[in-house]
Amino acid sequence: AEVREGVRVTAVGSFAGGMRVLRTSAGDLSARRVIGAAGATSRVSKTLRAERGGPAPTLAAATEVFTQAGADDPAPGAMRYDFSLGSAQRGGTPGYAWDFPCLLKDGRGLNRGVYSPRPRALAATMPRELDAFLHARRAPLAEAPQSWPERLYDERRPLSAPGVFLAGEAIGVNAVTGEGIAPAIESALFAARWTADSLADGEGPGEWAAFTHAFRRSILGRRLSFGSRLARLLYGTRGRFYRELGLRDRRFQELLLEDFCGDVDIPQWKRWLVARLAMNWMRQVARDIRAAT
Repeated sequence: AEVREGVRVTAVGSFAGGMRVLRTSAGDLSARRVIGAAGATSRVSKTLRAERGGPAPTLAAATEVFTQAGADDPAPGAMRYDFSLGSAQRGGTPGYAWDFPCLLKDGRGLNRGVYSPRPRALAATMPRELDAFLHARRAPLAEAPQSWPERLYDERRPLSAPGVFLAGEAIGVNAVTGEGIAPAIESALFAARWTADSLADGEGPGEWAAFTHAFRRSILGRRLSFGSRLARLLYGTRGRFYRELGLRDRRFQELLLEDFCGDVDIPQWKRWLVARLAMNWMRQVARDIRAAT
């Protein structure tokens, strides 16, 4: 492989004669196949949407920072997820915050951050939420915070076109957690296999249309699709209600963390999850009735 650093893709030409022409800052490149793996704002994915249609991408936001140890830190080796983000005041930003242990140059520290799938203003809302979160920890910063957009997975969007496959965060992240690294690695392997198969097809671009359908049916595709539906519950207009139901159920939390770590095929548990939420909802109704009487 030839690696070219510092080269920016400015346009992606149409598929003709079995090739795609890429306009770049270093001149034109011709390619039999293009894998768009340039993240949430990928120009390749914009080209694909212009050719194949589909809804506009939904962007989320994340902001993180490395800090020294502070007050009220989790135990060494433990990760903490805080779903109270945005619930303290009406109209708050839905999402969650985290404290993850890490090693800094001068010893133990933490990676702290906030994620929201529905930020009203990416530039202003997330840093403000992070400031409030850090203030409660009273932890000295080890470096400046970093913010970035994230593209949420949407099963209605095409992921391929003649001569083009998407991979990485160009496909989208898990809408519940904002996790993109593991899906990026898995989708890269998926795209690599399809690229190899399509290049072996002497009749042209190969089964490019089937790439999107096969990805949707894959374990990763089903996990991302289920995450999109679950996020609508947890972060929707009644999200606080559903989050509080889930946070009372330890097994519910464990299953979501196992999904975060890639240890389970969570779509196989969707009926169980819905049943647990329904059971917790009925228990809450019973508690409210007893309190009222």
